[in-house]
Amino acid sequence: PPPLILDSVEFKPELRQMLDEFADIFRSGLSADPPIKIPPLSIQLIDGAKAFRCRQRRYAPTHYQFLTDISKQLQDYGCIVKNNSARFASAALAAPKPGRPCQFRLCVDLRQLNAITE
Repeated sequence: PPPLILDSVEFKPELRQMLDEFADIFRSGLSADPPIKIPPLSIQLIDGAKAFRCRQRRYAPTHYQFLTDISKQLQDYGCIVKNNSARFASAALAAPKPGRPCQFRLCVDLRQLNAITE
């Protein structure tokens, strides 16, 4: 079946209703609220899987500054921990929407990693 396009006109009323109904559990930004208490994710590689190294990305100065700032903010709020391994994935930044300069979105492509995990 074709993928659902949730940004399409036919789904907008349903999405708006759902966002309104569950407004107390959605966030529109980061804050110093404590993160949910769950065990850390443990990734198990499948037997015989070979670790790979993702390609190193070069970032424009504005992209690098955004990554530095958002990483620090997420660390300060306890959402992530610092990991110096660049083995499995590197960040990609989605372009800002028109009229919103420097409003990047942080994306990480984990398809290669997911392919070798249980």
